[in-house]
Amino acid sequence: MRTLITLSLLLASIWNGYGATSADTIAVAAEHAYRAGDHAAALERYMSLLEQGVSSDLYYNIGNCHYKLGDVANATLFYERALKLAPGDEDIRANLELARSRNKDRVNELPGSTMLVQWDRLVGGRDPDHWARRSMASVALLFALLIATLFMSPSVVRRWIRVMAALVAVYAILAFGMAVSRHAALTDSSNAIIMVPKVEVRSEPNSASTTLFVIHKGTKVRVLQNKDQWVEIKLSNGTVGWMLDEGMTRI
Repeated sequence: MRTLITLSLLLASIWNGYGATSADTIAVAAEHAYRAGDHAAALERYMSLLEQGVSSDLYYNIGNCHYKLGDVANATLFYERALKLAPGDEDIRANLELARSRNKDRVNELPGSTMLVQWDRLVGGRDPDHWARRSMASVALLFALLIATLFMSPSVVRRWIRVMAALVAVYAILAFGMAVSRHAALTDSSNAIIMVPKVEVRSEPNSASTTLFVIHKGTKVRVLQNKDQWVEIKLSNGTVGWMLDEGMTRI
């Protein structure tokens, strides 16, 4: 039985190692194809990597391929997805603004201020789990400090440890708040990109209602509510109306 379990673990380890090596090989091949100007082949290879997990870098590379191929809507979509994972990344922001500038509609969000970008970078952390890890580490440190005070006699050192524990507790609360905020941002699916050439946005959720305005492929919208196959959307300029859900892809 032990031999069987050991063999199973060994095979699993080999398989995981092979998967990682395969992914690295595909990534290298995709990068070489992109540099050679074969953006279609690079896109195909990058898209295949999505099955093994997502990252801001992967979304960014996919967005670059779409942009080079002239598909601005999909480029915008994947830049937005990349920015969602890495909100402080200046390269992603720059390419997203470049893609937005090529959209027919001029109702997309304006570039944020330097202070706002720095705040996004702070809240976003280095990766989606950055603040979750820090909150858990700070809680563990807090308990360690409190336990240490239980075995110490009253002294100056003990008082300083309690002060340190109080500061760590404050940091743990802030880190937890940041982690909750990041989780809410990552799970928010209310934003979407229009993926059809033209959409007539209506006053009510039915095709017989008045057409209020028209938006085009690549425009970013925020979904306010759903009603059957219709969604109420809001543009960044505050304009609101109804459209069919099938004309968009969620970020």
